[in-house]
Amino acid sequence: WGIETAFDQLKYALGAASVHSKNSELIIQELYGKLILFNFCKTIVGGIEVKQQEYWKYEYKLNIKMAMCICREFWCSQTLAAPEVEKMLLNYLVPIRDNRTFPRDTVKKSAIAFNSRIA
Repeated sequence: WGIETAFDQLKYALGAASVHSKNSELIIQELYGKLILFNFCKTIVGGIEVKQQEYWKYEYKLNIKMAMCICREFWCSQTLAAPEVEKMLLNYLVPIRDNRTFPRDTVKKSAIAFNSRIA
């Protein structure tokens, strides 16, 4: 499941599902940039240990979506220091809930019109 969850995080948390370029070389460059940012974020998140409290009902882990946003801000702005980033990441925790299953809702999606390409 590691590959599937990594692909899901890359696709949705970093926005690799949508690209801004039309040129194929620029699309590849954009995807490489998102892969580099993904590896950078996973390295930062892997180095942070979440201290579990006794009074918590569940175990907690870092919120990956917020971690991607904070790491992107750290990478681009260069105004945040590394200890500040760690404190910010520890503010966004999500519980780990085992054995959760829900029926999958299937929704039919209609076709997307490319009206901007009709010229």
